[in-house]
Amino acid sequence: MAQAIQGLKEAGLFQQTGQRAKRSAIHTPALPLAPATARQIRWAFFIVIISIAVTAAAVPFARLPLLKVTAFIPSYESATATCDLVTAVLLFGRVTRRRSVAFLALATGYLFNACIVAVHGLTFPGVFSETGLFAANDQTTAWLYIFWHGGFCLFVLGYAMFPEHERAFGYIGRHPGRVIACSATGVVALVAALTLLATVGHGALPTIIQGGNYALMVSTGTSPAVLALSALALLALLRRQERTVLDVWLMVVMSVWLLDVMLSSVVSSSRYDLGWYAGRCYGLVAACCLLITLLFEMNRLYDRLNSALANARTLEQDLTFRAENDSLTGLPNRTLFYDRLETAMARCRRTKKLMALLYVDIDNFKTINDSLGHAAGDDLLRSFAQRLSRCVRAADTVARLGGDEFTVILENLGSRETARSVVDKLMAALRHPFAVGGNDIQANASIGIAYCSDGEIKPDLLIKQADAALYQAKQHGRNHYRIHMPEAGSAR
Repeated sequence: MAQAIQGLKEAGLFQQTGQRAKRSAIHTPALPLAPATARQIRWAFFIVIISIAVTAAAVPFARLPLLKVTAFIPSYESATATCDLVTAVLLFGRVTRRRSVAFLALATGYLFNACIVAVHGLTFPGVFSETGLFAANDQTTAWLYIFWHGGFCLFVLGYAMFPEHERAFGYIGRHPGRVIACSATGVVALVAALTLLATVGHGALPTIIQGGNYALMVSTGTSPAVLALSALALLALLRRQERTVLDVWLMVVMSVWLLDVMLSSVVSSSRYDLGWYAGRCYGLVAACCLLITLLFEMNRLYDRLNSALANARTLEQDLTFRAENDSLTGLPNRTLFYDRLETAMARCRRTKKLMALLYVDIDNFKTINDSLGHAAGDDLLRSFAQRLSRCVRAADTVARLGGDEFTVILENLGSRETARSVVDKLMAALRHPFAVGGNDIQANASIGIAYCSDGEIKPDLLIKQADAALYQAKQHGRNHYRIHMPEAGSAR
C-alpha cells in the first residue's frame, strides 16, 4: 500500500485524481496542436534566420556553374518524396481523429508533393533517359516544378483558411476514411493530368526554359507568380490567431520554400549551377522540417502516454487495494475475507484437508479506546494486526471485519491438534504488552474457533459458528478461546 501511495504522489494523482484526469483528457490537445512555446518559436526563428543568411551569402555566387552530377536528382527527389509521403500519412492520421478540413487540405498537399516529385524525377533529362521518361521534352520538368511549388502553396492556403479547431461537419465527419481515399485518388488524377499537360500537351504551355537557361521563367512571370503564392501562404499562416506547434513549423517550411523558389528559379540561371543546387537543398530541408517536428512530437506524446499508463496502473492498484483492504491496518477487509473464505472452503472440500476459522476480538477494547483516545486505539489495532500476521503462515489469511474484530483462516491443517497449537501460539503472543504512544498496554483477546473439513457447510454458517464460540469464550472470563462443537456445544 505504501508503494502504491508513493507512486500516486510522484505521479501527482494522489489528490483530485478525477479532476486532473478530466482536465488532461479534455483541455490538453495533442502536442502538434498545442500552443507553441517561446522556446519552439525561438528555434523556428533561428532556423529561418540561418537560412536567410546562407541564402544571402550564396546569391552573389548563385550563377556559378558546378559539376554536373546526374545522380543528385534521383537521390534528392527520392528523399524528398519519401519525406513528403510519410508526412502525408501522419497528417491523414490526424484527419481520421479530428475530422478536420484544414488537416485534410494540408495532408493532401503533402501527398501531392510526394506524387509530383516522383514524376519530376522520372522525367528529368539525362537521368533515366536523354530526354526523360513519359515522353518528356525540354519543358516538362520546368513546368512540373512550377506545378509542384505553386500547387503546394495552394494547399497550404487551404489549410490556413480553415481553423484547426472547427467542428467536424458534413461527409468528412461521418466518413473520414472515404474522404481520405477520395483525396488520394484526386491527387493521383491531378498529378496524372498535370504530367500529360507538361508532356503531351506542352504545346499549349508557354516556353519557360530554353537551352537549360531559366531566364524565361522570370520574364514570363511564372517563377514570380510561384514566389508570390509562397509569400501569400506564409502571410496567411502568420495571420492565424492561434499559433500551434504545427503552425510555427509550417511557417518555417514556407519560409524555406520561398528561398528554394528564389534560388532555383529566380536567381539561378541554369541547371547545375550553385543557385540550382542550393535551391534543391532548401527543398529537401522544407520536406524534412515538418516531418522531423511531427516525429519529435509523436515521440514526446508516446512518452506522455507511457507515463499516463504507468500512473493509471498505479492508481488502479491503489484503488483495488483500497477496495479490498482495511485502510487502518492494511489487512483484507470484509469483502476480500468472504472471497478468500469461499475459496479456502472450496479447496478444503476438494483436498479433504482440515480448515479452521478463528474469530478474534480484543477484550475491553472500548475501555482502552475511551480512556487513551482514538489515536491510541488506532495504534493498538495496527499493532494487534501486525502481531496476528506474524503468528501465522504466509498462506493463511488474517482479516479485519471492523472495529476490534479480526478473523484468521488456517488452511491445510493436519489435525485439530495442529490448529490448537497455532491458537495457543496466538494467545501467548497476544498476552504480551503492546507499545502504544510510548506506553505499554496490556490488551488480551478472546478467540472462537470453527472447523471445516469436507462437509457442505456454507461460509455464513461457519462464521456464525466461530462467532458463537467467541461469545462463549467471553462469557467464561475473556482471554480464552473456545472451539465450536456442533453436537456437544463448545469446548476449550
